[in-house]
Amino acid sequence: MSDTPETRIYGFKEFTEGVDAEFLARRRFYDNNVIADTAWNGWRLDPNHLLLELFDSANHRTYEVDLERCVDSAHILDWLVQVSTKAWDEHDMAKVVDGLLRALDDILHLQTNVCPSEVHKVLSRQRLRELVSIFLDRFHAGEQP
Repeated sequence: MSDTPETRIYGFKEFTEGVDAEFLARRRFYDNNVIADTAWNGWRLDPNHLLLELFDSANHRTYEVDLERCVDSAHILDWLVQVSTKAWDEHDMAKVVDGLLRALDDILHLQTNVCPSEVHKVLSRQRLRELVSIFLDRFHAGEQP
């Protein structure tokens, strides 16, 4: 298993079809379909196990968040608070929490699917999996989430 991200080269066609060059540069691809956006500050999505995993600069997994438990605002807030209270020397915790929030929002579109206009919604397991699948399709196509 390689922890080195794969580099991909894109041509004019991708850039003229609405692909965001900055987003393309931020994407990372790892073994076993694991992906990341560098804006996530160390978090990677393992779509096979529906996990967000935090890695340090030496590629050691530090923590994981089970996306199947991120079905409503209370659970998502709980994960954010849990992570914010950790004291890992190898991480800038403000960036870690920001990265987790960005990843969750990129994947689940929180304001649309979890807490639109202060209305509490609960995602079904099926809907959560659909949102992950939609995100993966857009991520691989180079479309900004």
